[in-house]
Amino acid sequence: MTRDVEARFRAVLRWYPRAWREQNGEVLVATMLDAAEAEGRTAPSASDHGNAALHGTAARIDRRLALGASIAALVLSIVAGVLFVWLLPAPAGLEWLLPVLTTAVVPVLAAIGLIAFLRDRGLLADGNTLLLIVLSACALTFGALAALSWSQGFDDADAGVTPTGFAAAWLPLTVTGFVLGAGAIAVLVDALLRRTTLAAGVRLLLALVSGAFVAPVIGLSLLTPYAGALVALGVTVVASLPRRRGGPPAPRFAPAPRPTAAPRTAIRSLALISVAAGVVGVVYAFSGSLWSPWATDGTIAMAQGIMLLLASAVPLLVAVGLLMAARGRVRALHVWGPIAAATVALAFLIVAYTQSPSWDGMAPGIALSSAFGGIAIAWWTVPRIRLSRPAAALIGVSSGLIYAAFLGMLVAPMLAFTVPVLAILVAVLGGRRPRVVREIRVHVAV
Repeated sequence: MTRDVEARFRAVLRWYPRAWREQNGEVLVATMLDAAEAEGRTAPSASDHGNAALHGTAARIDRRLALGASIAALVLSIVAGVLFVWLLPAPAGLEWLLPVLTTAVVPVLAAIGLIAFLRDRGLLADGNTLLLIVLSACALTFGALAALSWSQGFDDADAGVTPTGFAAAWLPLTVTGFVLGAGAIAVLVDALLRRTTLAAGVRLLLALVSGAFVAPVIGLSLLTPYAGALVALGVTVVASLPRRRGGPPAPRFAPAPRPTAAPRTAIRSLALISVAAGVVGVVYAFSGSLWSPWATDGTIAMAQGIMLLLASAVPLLVAVGLLMAARGRVRALHVWGPIAAATVALAFLIVAYTQSPSWDGMAPGIALSSAFGGIAIAWWTVPRIRLSRPAAALIGVSSGLIYAAFLGMLVAPMLAFTVPVLAILVAVLGGRRPRVVREIRVHVAV
């Protein structure tokens, strides 16, 4: 073979990333040249080009792409939430920008990150990987268009105008998104089940049923602005984890620090105070309008009950702090600092609910509460993630920012009703004496 002929075959390697070419390129070129010589060819065949395009493109879908796509999704989610939810109203004519970011762009990037992670871990073949990216991206795009179409049609109908054009196209857009999404789920399930001993027909049936049931659930979840952000955060976490190496982890022989009797007593007492106050808050929220002179109607009673529940969470936070500090797994600063920030978040939320049901009056307090809640989450998370400092900081700070941007206004009031249950768990677990792990001494005779 002449150099010109060899150059034609080497040109096929451009589909592959550089690292792959450096490691495997010579072997692939030699294999293609041998096959071409046997067949009397002087140029790559259509099959050579097709295989290189398929496997070379898939070779670029690796852990770096998983991290890059998921981090990009996180950044866009946080920017969209901070700018358009808290700081700025959507500019005139750009009302569609926030829903497009949160229901289309962010989910597509999160899906690409998840698929890249699965492929990097060897769970997806090259063909399935590329097919999944195309199907999921198209399904999520059609789903976002369907949501925008329905919103525009609803506005037109509310104004007494008959929806036409794009506003009337929500049903075909929804059906198309559902079919594509069900296909993507079916491809994924079938690819994962290929690792089992199930027959092909059984795999296909399970894949189709999974697609039909899971696709609508995913589509409905993406109507909320934070679903894609949470998926992206999850992909960032798992893609940041180092691969396991051979051998079991080394056993820990040193005993964990034992809480003294005083912390156990204080933990149980504080938790029981939260239980009692939390039960009062729940009862007040649902029945205060019937008997309380301060609750003029059910809405006011609910707001005042939530305020009681939020206040009852403060002793619970102190109990959790005592429990975590006694275990001694991190410095005390990283226990009490996040708890202090969470307490400030509760205080601002209580102040916000004094203005209920006026959103304009509540918004400043909710915004400050969300911000301090995000600080608490980030501060609590970063020191406890056993990864490199940049990875731990990225995950922890992103978690806090997502809470501050989207979840604070929704999660905190709902979690308030779980305070009595959580306090019971802390009272039970915090009052137990921890097991003592005795040091194991191994004597080796020489």
